[in-house]
Amino acid sequence: MPYVVAKNEPRTTVDGVDRHQSFTAGADFKYGITSNFTLDGTVNPDFGQVEQDPAVLNLTQFETFLQEKRPFFLEGTGVYQFPVNSNQVNNNGEGLFYSRRIGRAPQLSYLYADAASPTSTTILGAGKLTGRTSGGLTVGALEAVTRREQGVSGLTIEPASNYGVLRLAQDLNHHRSGIGLILTSVYRSLDSTSNDLLRRSALVGGIDARHQFGPGHNYQLNAAVTATGIAGSTAAVTSTQTDPAHQYQRPDGPLTVDTTRTTLRGDAETIHFAKYGGGVVVFETSYQRISPGYEINDMGFLNRADWQDQSTWVGLNFLRRTKVYHQLNWNFNEWQDWTSGGLQLERAVNTNIHVQFHNNWYAHAGGTVGQLGATFSDRATRGGPALRVSSYSAPWVEIQGDQRFVLYPDVFAQVVTADEGHTRRTYVNPSLQVRLSARTTPSIGMNYSRNEDNTQFFDNFVVGGVTHYTFAHIDQTTIGVTFRLDYTASPTLTLQIYANPFVSKGTYSDVREVVNARADKYADRFAPYTGSLAGGPQDFDVREFNSTTVLRWEYRPGSSFYLVWTQGRENFDPAAGTSTFSADLDKLFQVQPSNTFLVKVVHWFDW
Repeated sequence: MPYVVAKNEPRTTVDGVDRHQSFTAGADFKYGITSNFTLDGTVNPDFGQVEQDPAVLNLTQFETFLQEKRPFFLEGTGVYQFPVNSNQVNNNGEGLFYSRRIGRAPQLSYLYADAASPTSTTILGAGKLTGRTSGGLTVGALEAVTRREQGVSGLTIEPASNYGVLRLAQDLNHHRSGIGLILTSVYRSLDSTSNDLLRRSALVGGIDARHQFGPGHNYQLNAAVTATGIAGSTAAVTSTQTDPAHQYQRPDGPLTVDTTRTTLRGDAETIHFAKYGGGVVVFETSYQRISPGYEINDMGFLNRADWQDQSTWVGLNFLRRTKVYHQLNWNFNEWQDWTSGGLQLERAVNTNIHVQFHNNWYAHAGGTVGQLGATFSDRATRGGPALRVSSYSAPWVEIQGDQRFVLYPDVFAQVVTADEGHTRRTYVNPSLQVRLSARTTPSIGMNYSRNEDNTQFFDNFVVGGVTHYTFAHIDQTTIGVTFRLDYTASPTLTLQIYANPFVSKGTYSDVREVVNARADKYADRFAPYTGSLAGGPQDFDVREFNSTTVLRWEYRPGSSFYLVWTQGRENFDPAAGTSTFSADLDKLFQVQPSNTFLVKVVHWFDW
């Protein structure tokens, strides 16, 4: 399936913004090696027709997880799944293979990029082999090569890199048991400007196993062991030790930074015992451990290492119809987290109930009570001492309408109270899907949140060789609207529209520093900070708009013509102000838009 693309997009110049016309070509191919094995490949792929990511403002130190939307990586993605930090209680999308790493935003853009620099890394080529033998062996192998990207003065913002994944899974015992293997690798061609900033190589290997047993084979035991190793210059490995996932530098922690290291290794183990069927009661209990040096973020996704978790989930499934409901599910959960040194990070309990009524409406409700007893956050001060965390409560409710009707509403709401009442977060997410006809399905959803966080990290100020770990009260309001329209004019002609205006404004106040990080009472942990706030975060009013419009015409089976228009708008004020959401939208749409127009033709040849 070769393709050609003509793209017209804005390009920053010394005189402002100009239009730039570009032409590119590439190809996708699929080859059936046998009836059970398929080789997929792509050369210089273009994903210009893919929907843009939603706008988000991240005030944490951890990376935002983004869903994969590119067709080449979506197809067969389940073969490569190897989750980490995942169970029935909590699942954050962490795992050994995060395909968004391939073609990622250049990692050194913050240093060497300007407005004219590329915002994504070019994939020169990629291939994957997937299939399953008659003996029950599932095979997934993926290889990708990305190009070196340059910023100002030709400096490297992303080195040329090679990514590899091998996944094997063998079914045993009539599919009731199995054993698997995964290997991932990343190699980068570093130069003098990137050698001390990025890791040269990253290797991960792991095995997992599962076994079903008991009456009806309803019980299952899962276990996995993985090991990681990264290599690079002493500066790159030192940076890894002090990044948010590791933080070896904590003054009250058992770990120490070794500035002479050129490698870092780690391991992780997990075991799950569960009952997934056979009666009203189902359950899962698990234990997971991640060592301090465990690092998978070159190819995978992980928020933190140095972590242990014990979790239990118990579910009650009432599937027989009664006079009140069609079916009801009720679950109870508890979990506890520690560092590898034994520092208690979390102790929480939770319950959730889900009811389907006879009219096909759903009601969901639940709540969590967490940070029970003496628990601490070893990441809150961002390299400083562990901070004691007060308990919180987080009740929630959701109502979903009957999806068969013309109007299908869905409303979610949650209120979180923490820090002995000083912190309150409110979330309301209503959405409405309208089934105008079999051909037209528009939907609109809104995300509203009010974040009154009294322990928002502010900055770490070094004065006279002493580090002051400061926090502030933030009053933040965020509103986002997501609009989608799917219109099918015919089986070969479709129109998709996506639009996402987003506004988030926040004000900082009451800046305090940590004086007694482990004090029992919340007020005793802080004192007013009287030093200079220069260099710290500012108040903000962030406005963004992203939209994608895709007209697709399949002019012959397997061959398509795409006409795509994407628009982006960004606007920022260093003060929250008093403007309403509609006034913020007015300001946003007065900003010069970044419009990209794309024509793509894909032709399918079948031999």
